[in-house]
Amino acid sequence: MSLRAAAIAATFGLLAACGGGPSDTMSSSDHLGVAQGVDYAWARPSPSALRGEGYTFAVRYLSHDGSKNISASEASSLWSAGVDVVANWESTATSTFGGYAQGVADAQDAESQALAAGMPAGRPIYFSIDFDAQPSQQATLDAYFDGVASVIGRARTGAYVGYYALQRLYA
Repeated sequence: MSLRAAAIAATFGLLAACGGGPSDTMSSSDHLGVAQGVDYAWARPSPSALRGEGYTFAVRYLSHDGSKNISASEASSLWSAGVDVVANWESTATSTFGGYAQGVADAQDAESQALAAGMPAGRPIYFSIDFDAQPSQQATLDAYFDGVASVIGRARTGAYVGYYALQRLYA
């Protein structure tokens, strides 16, 4: 299991809207301290074991590869164990190079899959940039994320990416 990007997302406050399980309610203490999360695709660790190891959220996938996607029953099991779910769309390593139109298509697919998995409407969805994005690629990445935001809204658009690309997107 990898903990990729959990600290980056928490640093920028991107996970704040994900607390509280399927109802999206948060108590005033839910956002205090450091949240530890786990990222997994094909593995299916026990939700109670994850919680027992101190994880409070799991980054789970939405994609065209159904074998790694979260299901409604898995999401329900995670929430029941006290592990929240962060939805992350990941297609191909270079799908973000498709610009605006690809962002629109990916956001439509991600939204449909997230709702089918039981994610609350309005929950943020993260979109992977699964390579070391260079500053020269930023305009294309911006266009992709503008396409995503045109479907699900800017407030719900998250990036699951390395520090420098996230810093450039955030700016």
